[in-house]
Amino acid sequence: MSGEGGFYLISMHYLHMHQINDLANSVDVAHKYDIGVNFAHCFSVF
Repeated sequence: MSGEGGFYLISMHYLHMHQINDLANSVDVAHKYDIGVNFAHCFSVF
């Protein structure tokens, strides 16, 4: 239990210190891509 908690804290610290901008950009791009795919899928169905 405590081991998992420590790993979680270290992971979050690493993300915050080194990758938060890259992570946010990746999520933003993926979100826009998903919207585009869903939008195109709606048109292909109707």
